[in-house]
Amino acid sequence: MGFLEPIPAAELGALYDTAKHVLILSASGRKRNFTSGISFKPVPTLGGLKFELEGWVGPLTGGTSPYSYQQSFPMQLPNLVLSPSVYVIIIDANHPEGIQIPIRYTGLLPPQDKETAAQSQEPTPTPASADDSDKIQRSIVPGEVKVNVLYKESFEIKEAAVVPSHGRVNIKFDPKFLELQNASIQDKDIVWKFDSLQTGHTQVVVSIEGGIAQFHITKVYDVFVFLPLLRPPPANMILTFTGRVNVAINIIKEKYPEASFFSVEGTPSNGKPVDNSNEITHLKVACKVNKGAAIIESTGWNQWGDVKFMEIMVTENLVPWPVKIDAVEADDLMRKAGVKGRFTAMNLDWPIYPGDAEPYYFFFMVDGETVRVGVNTKKVYINRVGEAILPAGGK
Repeated sequence: MGFLEPIPAAELGALYDTAKHVLILSASGRKRNFTSGISFKPVPTLGGLKFELEGWVGPLTGGTSPYSYQQSFPMQLPNLVLSPSVYVIIIDANHPEGIQIPIRYTGLLPPQDKETAAQSQEPTPTPASADDSDKIQRSIVPGEVKVNVLYKESFEIKEAAVVPSHGRVNIKFDPKFLELQNASIQDKDIVWKFDSLQTGHTQVVVSIEGGIAQFHITKVYDVFVFLPLLRPPPANMILTFTGRVNVAINIIKEKYPEASFFSVEGTPSNGKPVDNSNEITHLKVACKVNKGAAIIESTGWNQWGDVKFMEIMVTENLVPWPVKIDAVEADDLMRKAGVKGRFTAMNLDWPIYPGDAEPYYFFFMVDGETVRVGVNTKKVYINRVGEAILPAGGK
């Protein structure tokens, strides 16, 4: 799940470097877990400087974590067009109408008239007036457009290629979920072609800005990427295997910040052999912590029990997280290598074997074979029945 939304900030700052001619905006506070792509987005306005602090949020686990973010904007200040040049207006989750943040200048202070000088000496930032904002910008936000796509299938977003005078069209998406293949003009439409990277809900946000009236139109495409099942997956089936493991690791780190992932054991909840990795529903995730291991088990699809501590010696290598391939790709590589049949369990870890230089997905087949797939090399190794040591060669 990845939704673009305002991020809360406990502290906001604005600094202008007179030597480098850049405006530096900063924000810090606490964000919801699994927030990425935090950025300050310039908001079109007549005169002055206005930005929105936003990010991609999801999946929602209920926890928060501290963050600190800084972004630079090359520009010349003071500027008559951007007057007044003594403060910026920043919109965040705590200040949906915007708040005035004084600009601190390095070196000499910019020349100011009496009105802007008085504004710059305000002891604390003040919220921007909603009425004033309406005078300089009109925002029209149509309803969401629903887009349902199969996992690993390409899909397109189309928007009329009508741009107002002095305007522009922008598109935003969560790169964890979607990858932009290309953008083109077809007839009278702008067409963006995407690949899906994982299952779940996310958004594509198209905005049209500018024009003499300085309007801002935003269109939100609600994208649902689902697995190719005979029926639609349940609403809570929103993450891939690695996505669920990522949730588990972060839950463990909330209790043990020093935790380092080293193993996950996956089995079908009903105990019956399965045909593919999407049917691995029960996960047991383990991380190395001080003097032992922290372990958490799933109680449903992306639902988790309590974190348990075990005072044991961890004898496996730590697995660098995140890994480069998901279980779906590892499963596909195994099938392409000629392995057939069902399996009863699937693990991801990095045992201490001589010559093993990477972590592996392990598939425990019904016929007794063990198949491992390297997460870095993508090589497939097959341990035949009766072989005590996994072979060194791979396909």
